[in-house]
Amino acid sequence: MKTSRFFTLLAAVSFLFASCLSIDDDKNNNTEEQLKFETVVGFEEATLGNDGTLFGTPYATKETNSLVFDNQVDQINDTTSISYGYTVSRLYNKKTEGGDSSPYSVFSYMTSQQGTKFAAYIPNDLAPNYIHRKDGTAFKPYYMDLAISTKTLQAALNGYGDDTPFGEKDSITVTIRGIDTMGVGSTNKLTFKLVGKGGLLQMDSYNGYYGYLSFGYLSSYSNLWVPIYLTDLGAVTKLLIEMKSTKKNTPLGLAIDNFATYTTASSTTTK
Repeated sequence: MKTSRFFTLLAAVSFLFASCLSIDDDKNNNTEEQLKFETVVGFEEATLGNDGTLFGTPYATKETNSLVFDNQVDQINDTTSISYGYTVSRLYNKKTEGGDSSPYSVFSYMTSQQGTKFAAYIPNDLAPNYIHRKDGTAFKPYYMDLAISTKTLQAALNGYGDDTPFGEKDSITVTIRGIDTMGVGSTNKLTFKLVGKGGLLQMDSYNGYYGYLSFGYLSSYSNLWVPIYLTDLGAVTKLLIEMKSTKKNTPLGLAIDNFATYTTASSTTTK
């Protein structure tokens, strides 16, 4: 999905990344760290059900040392269950009103540069779901495209349950955390505001009515996906996405696509 924009950007950034990671030693040898991409996950190989999702099934890529996107199902009542973690989906819904959208729907248009599938993500603080390799070995996350769940955005704009619509001090933040190679603690983390004043999706005042939606950084992309770079996390064994809202009932969710990992290899040349 979004492959045209992604790979054009990838080529430019790959050149800059490799160029910036060169050091000269005192023997006039030049050691350059070369960036090599391992996997770009677009979720297009998933076989979806009639509801447009891969409900209740973790997604794994097909290479030998596959990347796994965890998933778990909780039964809410006799007729309702929810798929936490990563649910491959093809549901697009760009409606700002209402609140009954599928939790596996993304707030975006589908364009000619996209495929049809992405991974809808619903966090579960009590039983976290990770991105990891099947054999538990480390990997280096590089990049992902990220967008907001339609249900989450509708809750921010219109309120949800007992919650009123978001006000000036309300926000939804996202933290992407890398679990280190020893399996204890975390390496680094990236935290940013997804919804709220100064966020990627801003809640602004318009003609005296608070709650007008402006797209901030996202305004330059008509399909509302934003690139998130992950190289500062370093090598990890697991990747965890956390979401927090200032409102107690916000149904939290987002979508990811084009999840890329990389390796580096040093090559030495003599001047």
